[in-house]
Amino acid sequence: MLFSPRFRAASRIQPGLMMVATTAIVSKEMKAGKSLDDIKKAGLPDEWKSWGSGFIKTDLWVETIYKSLKGAAKPAASAKNTKHH
Repeated sequence: MLFSPRFRAASRIQPGLMMVATTAIVSKEMKAGKSLDDIKKAGLPDEWKSWGSGFIKTDLWVETIYKSLKGAAKPAASAKNTKHH
């Protein structure tokens, strides 16, 4: 067996944990009134720095989370403004 069951389980958990943890960090900073630039400058805690050296750099990841959370905060279009044919 190339990888142990423990390694395979950890490799599935870590990306999910990273996404949840870093999203919580960005969300907390947004709630504190920080801008996207402020959050990018601060970066992420050391435990997540190695994740920012792959094909998605930390700045892009933080921006993706920020924009996703900003979009989620916008109210959906009301049903009366939707055209029905």
